[in-house]
Amino acid sequence: MSSHSPGTRRARNGAARGALAAVMLLLAACNSEGSLFENDRMQGQGGGTTNNSAVIGEWETVIVISAIDDLQKWTTNWLFRTGGSCRFQQTTESLVEGFPRVEIRSCTWRTANGFLTVTYTDTGEVLPMRFEFAALDPNRLVLDNIEYHRVP
Repeated sequence: MSSHSPGTRRARNGAARGALAAVMLLLAACNSEGSLFENDRMQGQGGGTTNNSAVIGEWETVIVISAIDDLQKWTTNWLFRTGGSCRFQQTTESLVEGFPRVEIRSCTWRTANGFLTVTYTDTGEVLPMRFEFAALDPNRLVLDNIEYHRVP
């Protein structure tokens, strides 16, 4: 028989659950822009400009859009290279048109303070995008709320 009364055990269990809930709330609050654990490591939060090595590679997403009398498939591909060069490619396929339209643009990239900034070499247009890794998965890059998967 335990030397602790049922009331004491309930109080301890309640306190432990309360502490666990507080920790979970803290982690959830920190997770609003990635996570407490990935911000510095995966988002270049250290101030200044960096080329975050976690971003290097090829990324792709496919979006299917239903338009009036048409169905379109948009495939967007980013290639981020070591050294800061990149390539953007978007292929749009329309059932109505029956052939793909492909746009390819060269660019440079950098990361700083949770943003991945692309500068297109043809126009000088600058495109800052908030970035993070979904569910702490280094194969799931999120750029401005659009998730891309690493191309093997």
